[in-house]
Amino acid sequence: MKAAIVPSHGSNTYVLGTGEEAAKRLNQQNEVMKENSMAQLKRAGLSKGQIVFDVGCGSGSMTKYLAEQVGKEGHVYAIDISKDQLTVTQSAMEEAGLFNVTYVQGDILDALTLPDVKADIIYTRYVLMHLKKPEKAVAIIKQYLKPGGASVGQESILDEVYTEPTCDIIERTKVLRQKMAAHLCVNHNIGQDLQVLYEDAGYTVVEVYRTDYRIPVIPFNTVYSKSFHEMAEKYIKIGLMKEEESDFIKQQLKDLPLNHPDLFYIFEQCHVIARTASP
Repeated sequence: MKAAIVPSHGSNTYVLGTGEEAAKRLNQQNEVMKENSMAQLKRAGLSKGQIVFDVGCGSGSMTKYLAEQVGKEGHVYAIDISKDQLTVTQSAMEEAGLFNVTYVQGDILDALTLPDVKADIIYTRYVLMHLKKPEKAVAIIKQYLKPGGASVGQESILDEVYTEPTCDIIERTKVLRQKMAAHLCVNHNIGQDLQVLYEDAGYTVVEVYRTDYRIPVIPFNTVYSKSFHEMAEKYIKIGLMKEEESDFIKQQLKDLPLNHPDLFYIFEQCHVIARTASP
């Protein structure tokens, strides 16, 4: 079943790239995170026959897993504010032979663009960190869950991203990300606020936990470098750096595995499983 793509009426503060090239980065990122993501969804009760929203579906890497798990008896709604991302996701699902997915161009901050159904699970990964009003998104998600349904999410704490040993060029890109977040009025440290955020929204059970990652520079540097490339023009546009510095950082990131072969990226991911009241 396929739905017509409906234009979103919300504001988009997502500043990373979209489309085929961005999908490559998202798929590489998923390779790092997928085991913990899948374990969290199982912990939340993902099973055959369920209705699931994949909000901010991106490249469709987790949409595929969700569609496989709910089976033909269930259904997945792949939701993204970007038409390009939905096109990538739909292509990936059709290639995998999965047809229990509906594609919706929607904004989690605009309930009018979301499917008119209730879900067993609503899944988000790195979504709230890009929103000006994450508390509104959490409240809307609650409205679209069945009684006893679960909001399952994963978010970052940018302040706790670092390298061993310390790498100056990574520290510089981290500062740029922090300044961009401040410019957009979004919170890239939202992982540390999940407990309060969901409790304030009235969820009856809120479980928050963290997973730690220690990833060698190869292959994760490809993900990190692509992220910077996708954001570089936006940094320049709002005056956070000049083109000369952008070119310098791009070259430094390209050479990072050669110059720092023993470098590790260290970061934490915050997980939340928040449930509505049971019937």
